[in-house]
Amino acid sequence: MLMLNKYLNKNNDLLWTTYEHWYPFVYSIVAVIIYNVFFKTISIQNMDNVLNSVVSFASILIGFLGVIITLLFGQIKTTIVRTLFCLPQYKASLEKYFIRSCQTGFLIIILSICMFFKSEILQLWRMEDGKQEINTIFNSIWLWVLLYFLLTSYRVISITMKVIFLSIEDSNDDESTLDDDQRKKLRDKYSE
Repeated sequence: MLMLNKYLNKNNDLLWTTYEHWYPFVYSIVAVIIYNVFFKTISIQNMDNVLNSVVSFASILIGFLGVIITLLFGQIKTTIVRTLFCLPQYKASLEKYFIRSCQTGFLIIILSICMFFKSEILQLWRMEDGKQEINTIFNSIWLWVLLYFLLTSYRVISITMKVIFLSIEDSNDDESTLDDDQRKKLRDKYSE
């Protein structure tokens, strides 16, 4: 129970909660600004390989998030997880974090597939004169969604792993140990 109180008091800190809520968005925006200021002219030679890797990695990470949800519900009988799901602010935050991560994961997959056909899309819209600006905008959006997805996934995995390991500690603290008489009775009962 001591670990539960320490965890809940840490999350009541307004500064920590605000940081945890906004850091994926802010870090992604900062990275896109840095990209547009310093690295906009750099061209990646094997962009198709990068896009294939992003689609594969995003698909695997979305599947891993599903496994994490299963792990979390597998720990539902522990005090920490039960408390998290009983308190509406924690339940709502965790639900929002999972949903945002999955939504941006599917969005990055869709955007990466669209990036394969970017030149065809630009030709279809007949935008040859503004091609460089549209290309920069499209790359910036793709980069922002990719970074946002990675950071939101990291946030969900980090929070869930903390909760799972705290619940394991909490369940180990709650278990009572057997004394010698109880151990002897159990051994006699099951050794027959």
